[in-house]
Amino acid sequence: MIPISEFLNRLECSAEQLAGQNRMDSLARDVVLLNHQDQIWLTRQKTDEFESALVFVQSRMFPGYLSAFDLLLRFLKQAGAVGVLFQGGNRSDFSKATVMLAENLELPLIWVPNPVKYSTMARHFYSSLIAQQRRQQAKVAGVRRDMESRLFESFTLHAWLKDLAETLDSTTRLRLSKLDASKPVWQNYRSSSDTGRDTLVVPIKILEKRYELCVSPSAACPLYDPDIQQVWIDELAGLLAAQVSYLLLLETPGILMEHNWVTSFESLVYSSMRSMPMFTMPNASNQGENRHSDVFVPDVVEPVSMLRRLDLLSLSPVPSISVLWMTSTSVTSHQGSSDHAETGVDEGATSLTRPYAYRLFRDDMLVLRGHALNLLRHARFSTGMQYDLLSCVPWRTWKSNEGIVVIWVPFAKTATYPSERMIRDFVSQLSARVQVPLRAFFHREDLLEDVTEAQDLLTQVVNVLETSYPEFLSQPSGSQSLQFSETGRDMANVILQGTSPETSYQHALGLLKPILGDKNHLSLIEALEGYLECGGKIQLAANRLHLHRNTMRYRLNRLEELLGVSLADAEVRFTYQVAVRTWRLNNGDAGGALSP
Repeated sequence: MIPISEFLNRLECSAEQLAGQNRMDSLARDVVLLNHQDQIWLTRQKTDEFESALVFVQSRMFPGYLSAFDLLLRFLKQAGAVGVLFQGGNRSDFSKATVMLAENLELPLIWVPNPVKYSTMARHFYSSLIAQQRRQQAKVAGVRRDMESRLFESFTLHAWLKDLAETLDSTTRLRLSKLDASKPVWQNYRSSSDTGRDTLVVPIKILEKRYELCVSPSAACPLYDPDIQQVWIDELAGLLAAQVSYLLLLETPGILMEHNWVTSFESLVYSSMRSMPMFTMPNASNQGENRHSDVFVPDVVEPVSMLRRLDLLSLSPVPSISVLWMTSTSVTSHQGSSDHAETGVDEGATSLTRPYAYRLFRDDMLVLRGHALNLLRHARFSTGMQYDLLSCVPWRTWKSNEGIVVIWVPFAKTATYPSERMIRDFVSQLSARVQVPLRAFFHREDLLEDVTEAQDLLTQVVNVLETSYPEFLSQPSGSQSLQFSETGRDMANVILQGTSPETSYQHALGLLKPILGDKNHLSLIEALEGYLECGGKIQLAANRLHLHRNTMRYRLNRLEELLGVSLADAEVRFTYQVAVRTWRLNNGDAGGALSP
C-alpha cells in the first residue's frame, strides 16, 4: 500500500486535486476501474472491490456534471475507497456542491485532464508499489543486520525482548504453545476494542517444550506494511527463533551445548577464518566503512574475548598440524526435510547441536559436517590426536562456495599424524554416508618446534589454512578426487620396500599387480614407463624403445585391458607414473630401464 500523494508525484501527466487535501496521505492498495455497465452504486449491493482503492472514473462513461455523480461519491466512501481519479472532461464539469460534498466526505477527488488509459495509470501505480516494497525490504534487512551486530549487548531473554520491542516498534511476548507448528505465520489478534492487530508468530522448540514468540507491530511502525509480511518472515523470523532459543538454553540449567562450542578451539578457528580475505565478502561501501559481511556474523557470546577463550584451552606440545579441505563436487541449494531423511540425519535431533554462528551455511554442508563429526568419534580417525582440539569447521567463500575443513592436532609424545590410507578411508566413508561425491585435499605441516601455547597454536593453524587453501582451490571444481600436498603423502616411505600396507611401495605394488602377474610383464612395464615418461606421446615412446608404432599401441591396449583404466586420462597417467617410478626405485633396471 502506498500513499496517494506519493503515487501522484510519480505520474507523468498533470493532475489537479479538487478536494480531500487532508486525506492525501491515505494508503491505497490498488487502482480500480469503475465499470459503468455494472451500475453497482445504484443497486447498493455490498462489495469489497473498492476497499482501500483509488477508483479510476472516465468522463466518457460517467461525466462529472451528472447529478448522479454525487450519489457515486457517497457510495464509494461507504465502500471504503480512499480516493477518486477522474480522467477527462473540463474543470467546470464539477459544481461547487460536488466539490464541497467530496470535501465533507474526506474523499480526495483528483482531476486528470490529459487522455490517460487505465492500463497506464495502473502501471504507474504498481511501479510505485514495487519501489516502495523494495525500500521497505531494504529497511527491514538493515534492521536485521543491526540486530545481529548487537546480539552480544543483551545477556538475558528479558533484556533482549525489551530491546526487540523498541527496535521494531512492536509489542513482544513469549508464551508456551500447544500447537505443533514448524513455520512462522502471520495471525490477526483482536483486543477488547475489537481492533485486529497483525502479529508475527514464530514457533520455537526447546527439548520437549514448545514456545511461540508473538511480535505485533504498532500502528505507527515505519517498518511494517501488510504487503511485506513475507519480508518479515524471510528476514527476521530465523534470527528471532535462533536468539530466543539460545537465550532460553542459557537460562535453562544443564544446557551447555552452545557454551561448550563458544569456548572450544573450533570456535576460535572459525572466528579467525572470518578475517581471511578469501572467506569474506568484498566491502561494497564507498565510504570506507568497516562492515561485517553477511557470510560471517559476530559470535553470540562476543564478550568472551579470544584471549579469554585461549586461556581456557589446555594442550600437550604439538609437533604438526593436518588439515583436510572438502566440498561437494556439485552445487546444491537449500535442502528440505526430505533431503535430510535421505541422508539419514534427523533435522530435529541435530538442530540443537549446530552452533548458532553456522546458521548461514547451506543445510547440505551442515549435514556433511554432522556426518564428519560422527566419523571423527571413531578411534580409527582420532587415535594419537588431541580430541579436544579436533575441529570440523564449515567455510564459505565470497563466491558462495561452501565446504568443511577438518583439523587434526597430534600429541607430541606419539608424534603421529593421519596416514594416507586413513584419509582415503575417511573421505570414502564420508562420501558414502552423504551419498554425494566429494572433492578433497589433504595437507600436513610439520612445525619447526613443538608448540605449547594455545595462542601460538591458533596462529600456526591459521597459517596452515591460508597456505593450503590455494592448493585445494587449484583442483578442478567439478572433479571427484582426493589429492595430497607434498607433505601430505607418506613421502618418507616412497623408496622403502616394507611389508606395512601404509608404505607407498605397497601402494605401487597394488596398482601394478595386474601387470606384474602377466607373463609379459617386463615388456609391459617398459612400454608403460616409456609412454608415461614421454608425456603420453605414442610415437616418441616407440622411437625411444625402438618399437614399431603399432607394437607400442598394442601394448598400451593390453595395459588398459589389464588395469581397467584409460591412459588418456591425465590423472590416471600421473598416478601410474608415480607408481612405476616407486617400483623402479626398488627394482633397479630389472625389466629393462628406459634409455634416455
